[in-house]
Amino acid sequence: ISACLVGSEMCIRDRMGRGDDAMKLIAQTSGVHQELTEALLERVGDPVLGALLLAKAAVASERGIELRVSDDTVMTRSALDSEDLITLLGNLIDNALDAAASGHDRWVSVSVTEQQGELVIRVHDSGPGVAESLNGQIFQEGFSTKSGPGRKRRGFGLALVRQVASRNGGDVVVVNDGGASFTVRLPLRVTAAR
Repeated sequence: ISACLVGSEMCIRDRMGRGDDAMKLIAQTSGVHQELTEALLERVGDPVLGALLLAKAAVASERGIELRVSDDTVMTRSALDSEDLITLLGNLIDNALDAAASGHDRWVSVSVTEQQGELVIRVHDSGPGVAESLNGQIFQEGFSTKSGPGRKRRGFGLALVRQVASRNGGDVVVVNDGGASFTVRLPLRVTAAR
């Protein structure tokens, strides 16, 4: 069970009804820093968001990357469907961890805030950024700058991020700022059309 919890969104999904329990179990089994665990438990608001951030912090730690969660990160339970949150934020963080792994200064910064009627998700990494010539292509299904071993299919994460954002009435943009900085903006009161 421990290996399942570290870095696995599926395990978070399995425990969605018991978010606080999932967060505590991830923290216990992954060696995530106690201060981060306590801070997330106290202030994040949404247990799925907290569990996802703890799981990603454990993955980052294993890869020698610092996951920085902003002090203003908070989300109410009703802001976004749990599955969509996991798809959106999980893919952004995974891509950021891959990018940060290639540099000397290895960090990923995450912020999830509610501002002026919008849920604003920012994921910024210390990697090389996105080449301007690729900016429009990175959200296309099947496009990837990574080469996979064997027949591993790539290029679906950012396409899913854009689809989830669009389905929820929002958008996603990327800029280079000492690495790639992705920002997703979603209206807080839109119900996703399924």
